[in-house]
Amino acid sequence: MNEYFNRYIASSKSLASKKSINWETPTDTSGRILSGLEWNLSDIAGVGGNSTIWITSMAVDKKTRQLCISKNKLTDNVIILTDHWQDLIKSIVIQKLIVDRNKPAPVKNSIIRPLTALAFIANGKKPWLVTSRDVTSTFSKNLL
Repeated sequence: MNEYFNRYIASSKSLASKKSINWETPTDTSGRILSGLEWNLSDIAGVGGNSTIWITSMAVDKKTRQLCISKNKLTDNVIILTDHWQDLIKSIVIQKLIVDRNKPAPVKNSIIRPLTALAFIANGKKPWLVTSRDVTSTFSKNLL
């Protein structure tokens, strides 16, 4: 495993712990986080308002998966993100919401969703092994 990845995850876990955020997000067989363990991004960011933004799933991006399946590409049955991809996503969420003080909706839509799509098209590669060549090659072969 990559030393820098490990340090980044450890740092994020430590910050999450200081903020009383439960890092563990066990899922059911469809990738849905078990009830009561979902992440309330609005609370983590410390923002109120009329809408609450949640992370309720640790599954690969559904639309990307459906598109690949419809084109008979990457028909891998993987639905739930690996622990490494989950840790990366949660670490970036902690960084963006607590450290950078971003708002929850852009984090969910512009960071979490693309990463769950990338995790799927990475086709089993660990996050630190994915290269730009992997992304462009997989994208052009499977999504165009």
